[in-house]
Amino acid sequence: MAIFFVAYRKNQKQKREIEKQKNLVEELQRELHHRLKNNLSFIDFFITLAKEKFPDEAYKEKLNELQNRINSMFEVHKQLFKKEDVTSVNAKKYISVLAENVKKVYDQPNITLKKNVEALQLRADISFPIGLIVNEFITNSYKYAFPNGENGIISISFYEKAGQYCLQLSDTGIGLPIDFDIDNLNSFGMETIKLLTQEYKGTFKLDGSNGMKMEISFPKNTV
Repeated sequence: MAIFFVAYRKNQKQKREIEKQKNLVEELQRELHHRLKNNLSFIDFFITLAKEKFPDEAYKEKLNELQNRINSMFEVHKQLFKKEDVTSVNAKKYISVLAENVKKVYDQPNITLKKNVEALQLRADISFPIGLIVNEFITNSYKYAFPNGENGIISISFYEKAGQYCLQLSDTGIGLPIDFDIDNLNSFGMETIKLLTQEYKGTFKLDGSNGMKMEISFPKNTV
């Protein structure tokens, strides 16, 4: 009986040590997210100052695009810092915030932004490329899909299926030229989307024949 008691005490001590180490790692991760969030906030602040110094609208537009890319990373750290679980973010909240940020920048009431995003817990590592892809697609749609001020729709759908994170993006705009070649891109946004998909072992489908439709899938459990 004494042997079992000693073994039990030893087991409980090991469990407490493991829990202590786990709490320490989580606190360090939270502190890291806090510092990165603050650093990105400073960068955002300096970009805002730069925009006020230069009257050139084209220059401001490029800074707005840079600011939105930074904000997509900022939002991840912001959400993770506030959560007990520092390994994932809420996909619905995260993607919705990013989409609304771009919408505010371009302020085009003729364009409707539709979101159908499941409230999944999205791994922190995969949230970065997904956020950047959403940002690039919406930005391109606002800039190029409706050149004559037509009414239009930009749609975002995100869900999980068969062990995959599935992202569907589309707009009802002018689509792509007939001779468009995905392997010979001259669009920074599209090139970014393609490279991020490849880097995170995703699949990429693009159809520009009737508006723009993009389907991207990432493996849920591996990167």
